[in-house]
Amino acid sequence: MKSINAVLAGNPNAGKTTLFNLLTGLRQRTGNWPGVTVERKQGTFATGQSSVTLIDLPGIYSLETVHAEDGMSADERVTCSYVMSGQADVLINVVDASSLEKSLWLTLQLRELNLPMIVVLNMADVARKCGITLDADTLAAQLGCPVVSMSASTAEGLPDLLAAIDRVAAAPAAALLVNRAEVSHEARLARINAICEATCDQASHTAHRLTQLLDNLFLNRWLGFPLFLGVMYLMFYLSINIGGALQPVFDKGSTALFIDGTAQLCATLHLPGWLTSFLAQGIGGGIATVLPLVPQLALMFFFLTVLEESGYMARAAFVVDRLMRWLGLPGKSFVPLIVGFGCNVPAVMGARTLETERERLVTMLMAPFMSCGARLAIFAVFSTAFFGNAGAGLIFTLYLLGIVAAVFTGLVLKHTLLKGASSRVIMELPLWHVPVMRSLLLQTWFRLHAFVIRAGAVIVAACVIISLLSGLTAKGEIAQRVDDSVLASASRYLTPLFTPMGVRADNWQATVGLVTGAMAKESVVGTLNALYLAEPQNAPEAAPAQSLSAVFAGALDETWQNLKEALSPQTLFNPVEASKGDGEMSQGAVGVMQTMFGSSLAAYSYLVFVLLYVPCASVMGALAKEAGRQWMWFALIWGTIVAYGAATLVYQTGTFTQHPVFSLICIAGVIAAGVAAVTLLRQLRFTRQPALQPVKEGGCGGCKGCGH
Repeated sequence: MKSINAVLAGNPNAGKTTLFNLLTGLRQRTGNWPGVTVERKQGTFATGQSSVTLIDLPGIYSLETVHAEDGMSADERVTCSYVMSGQADVLINVVDASSLEKSLWLTLQLRELNLPMIVVLNMADVARKCGITLDADTLAAQLGCPVVSMSASTAEGLPDLLAAIDRVAAAPAAALLVNRAEVSHEARLARINAICEATCDQASHTAHRLTQLLDNLFLNRWLGFPLFLGVMYLMFYLSINIGGALQPVFDKGSTALFIDGTAQLCATLHLPGWLTSFLAQGIGGGIATVLPLVPQLALMFFFLTVLEESGYMARAAFVVDRLMRWLGLPGKSFVPLIVGFGCNVPAVMGARTLETERERLVTMLMAPFMSCGARLAIFAVFSTAFFGNAGAGLIFTLYLLGIVAAVFTGLVLKHTLLKGASSRVIMELPLWHVPVMRSLLLQTWFRLHAFVIRAGAVIVAACVIISLLSGLTAKGEIAQRVDDSVLASASRYLTPLFTPMGVRADNWQATVGLVTGAMAKESVVGTLNALYLAEPQNAPEAAPAQSLSAVFAGALDETWQNLKEALSPQTLFNPVEASKGDGEMSQGAVGVMQTMFGSSLAAYSYLVFVLLYVPCASVMGALAKEAGRQWMWFALIWGTIVAYGAATLVYQTGTFTQHPVFSLICIAGVIAAGVAAVTLLRQLRFTRQPALQPVKEGGCGGCKGCGH
């Protein structure tokens, strides 16, 4: 079969990604474009005569923005550079059939490149519902290239597109006798008007009534923001409650398979105890820590995708535009921050869609303060151990504190390192759509797969390292007690630094949890559980072995009971309840943890630090790639300063009457350090200019997306 390189190009919200998923399915891989950090999505599919490699380019409105780089995003620069390089064998221009006139500006520019090209009139079903009638044959004659009318969401017209790809690849492109440099804007607009008059039934070109009705509601001056808060609450309610209810299957199943099963296999093979512990508690424990996170994160990604594909996320950006401009950011910067509630990594990467470097940097530096799903697992465990019925309210205050810290960071940057006002942007509100389940599941799978692979590697590595360090003494001998291990010895030197925020000198396990949490927040609960259980007085008796089928049967029964509770009206206003099983700790470990922390206030201060301090290794890596190493180090240092100051203020304010002099010194020190930090930032000027490398055929950006 003939090999073809094809590329999808078109306006934002034209349905390129939906068409890409329809054509390639799971045969996709993701990496970065050479020289830049823009995501490169590539997949394969077959037509009747050809094997096609397809690239999904970021959306763009015009090729002319390549000459105005100050006002374009990194995504737009990549699209312009690749299209104009002429590397594609077939150019597939995806056009929104419900807004043909707007889309034709880019279409005409693409035709002027004289490349083999197909125009796809996507969303033909939506156009029909809007009363729009398009003549594809007449449009093809006007443009001088094949035109296919289809709906990517329902696969309508897919055979016609596959046949058109074979025809275009086999024949040379029809040349247009024009010089792009000589085509004026007025001439191009006149051409667009002529094409629309010839191909579109203008009398039927009316707005979609459903879109008007929904926009009148969700964009209402008084109702828009309350409805936005309601939508966000509903998303978290469903993700947390239903995801938490599904966890027993993943939690108990992974424990039985990867920890107990590995231990039994090692015993059968008569392996030494240290190797059994390494394989079962290290590698197996790491895997068993990752899998219970899957349900909540999968649902969070699913509902975020629903909001994006339905068209609501663009409306949410419009609703909060005024608030974001107070921080010197456009409303669309709020979208990646919302994504940060699921995971901070896609939040950092999502900032690349913003127009200016300053806006991208500020948004990326605010994103790590948004409380992600991994932090929720920690909050839920501490809520069960320390806060009782008040847990839901206290965890809600932590979410609010994260938002306040992000806003504070934005304001500090606006008046120090990254001065400037928000750019003026035109926000396009796409028509409301009913999302297609196939597309939703594919997008959710890709996001979840990337997270599990990325976080799983870090968590397993952390568990293996902890297993080794907690089993060896400083002299390299086997430790009989965890207190004698090199891990305990090193942590005891660091623990006094956290005394002002309520961590007692003998609670070195909490310090280890913070160290491993810097690699992956998901590992904090597993670390504390392993270390607190290692205390001799809390060593649990071995439970009688159960068959794997019995374990899964019990887990399924518990899951069913949890689902009924999660969907009950009583939990509607307390969504945290269902997440208390997330990253469960054994009763013995919980008892030791309560003793070690000593008070609920100390535990809450510890959670404040966990919320705000160093983002996990994956987020730091994303920051380094997207913004540069100097900004990664800034985020690390700034986050630690904010976390330490906030946790210290919380604990010392709450215990002021017990030791007023010490508390006063700590509070004054935090305030003085904060003033000094802001003053120092005002004197500094960090600059990082975007450098777009030319896209070269065969070039490798080292993204590992292709396996090389």
